[in-house]
Amino acid sequence: MNRLAATAAACALTLPLGIAAAAPASATSVAHLSVVCSAVNIRSHPTTSSTALGVGYRGDPDAVTEGLLPKGATAYTWLYGTLTRTSDHKRITGWAIASCIH
Repeated sequence: MNRLAATAAACALTLPLGIAAAAPASATSVAHLSVVCSAVNIRSHPTTSSTALGVGYRGDPDAVTEGLLPKGATAYTWLYGTLTRTSDHKRITGWAIASCIH
């Protein structure tokens, strides 16, 4: 199992469709991963229609604390954490599509 799959499995949450997930109240473990896509939006909620809080770029480190695969979801698995952008050291906390974080 690769690092991303292990992280997502260890942090997986299941919510019924239609319920917006809030930021986790507390984290029990942290996986230190990084952005592998050329860019990834960091969002306020685990949906592509939620507000983009910032953008992470390839190589930026991400401390992932939670994972989310909404019940019935087929498109995306989401990871919650704090990304530190390398270019300006800005810290962005929110949700990112897991396929861009390894």
